[in-house]
Amino acid sequence: MEEEIEIKDETASDTSLPRVRQPRPAWQESVLFVLSFTLLTSFWLVGRVRDLKAVGNIDFTPWLWFFVPFIPLAQIIGLPRFFDELKRREDGSTTRQWKSYTWAWIAVLVVTNIIVLTEDSLNLPEWVLEASLIIICGLFALLHIRFNNWKHKLEKVEFYGKASGYYWYEWLVVVLGSIVFIAYIYFYVLAPLFIDKIQDLEDRQVIENSDLGFGLTIAGDGWVEVEAGTHSSDETELELSGPTLGSFFIVFDQGLSNSLNGVASGRATLRNDFSGSPVCKENRYLSNNEKSVISYTECNGSWLDEKVTTYSTIIISNDRTVELYGYLMDSKHKHARQSENMRTIAKSFSPL
Repeated sequence: MEEEIEIKDETASDTSLPRVRQPRPAWQESVLFVLSFTLLTSFWLVGRVRDLKAVGNIDFTPWLWFFVPFIPLAQIIGLPRFFDELKRREDGSTTRQWKSYTWAWIAVLVVTNIIVLTEDSLNLPEWVLEASLIIICGLFALLHIRFNNWKHKLEKVEFYGKASGYYWYEWLVVVLGSIVFIAYIYFYVLAPLFIDKIQDLEDRQVIENSDLGFGLTIAGDGWVEVEAGTHSSDETELELSGPTLGSFFIVFDQGLSNSLNGVASGRATLRNDFSGSPVCKENRYLSNNEKSVISYTECNGSWLDEKVTTYSTIIISNDRTVELYGYLMDSKHKHARQSENMRTIAKSFSPL
């Protein structure tokens, strides 16, 4: 009688082993965090919860952790449990533990997230938001290093995924994120450095032009007179840059060929400054010396998720038509604070 001998392939993968994501270099994860503006920290945290759940059964629901990186209350409630579970698994390995640093990590994450969520309403400088986002990326990079150290000590697990490099969808984040990141650096960091500034303007400072016969009064701080052509490709008589990148005023000499109705209706029906149909209101009145007619038009709308307002004050007299055109685009809270100053400047535009 022949005896059957079963030959087992020792190289075959044991499907009963817990499957854990391959440890990947922290710098590669950091690139994804930065170029996604911290958005991919949510996917990363879901993946690490799955790793913990695979090694030891816990009652965590991975997809719920997707929201933790952006909700401070969820961080305060959930992250202590998360770190407790990680510590229990580290106790069985030689991984160096964070000890008291864990609470510092949670506290810094909570504070920086509160700053990110309230930066607009608190009118904080842009650099505070940028620094907070960088700190959040750094925190998750440190936590990724901790997970890597733990994974390198694991035994009897099956690693899956890439040990280095990116998947196609991650490369998509890298490419698109790089474009957005470079554009942000150019428009918000580099471009302001190359503006041809003529003079800084103070609150309540009066600007007059005797040749064109107009004057206006500055309202608020942070206004700068800049070279013609900074904000428009057309011929301009005066250009002012506001305290934010999305705020400026331009003075146009419309000559005698443009009537009040023509210029006013052109501004009121302008659509290029808005992503939808703006709501416009016009008011016409005589100047104090009753020698000129003044038209003031204000249009409110939006561009994507930003609030936009345009201001147009037109002075028409016997010898010429002069227009002050203003533009403001900013987030809701910052727009509300800046719009009143720009409205004051626009309405101060008057004949000498």
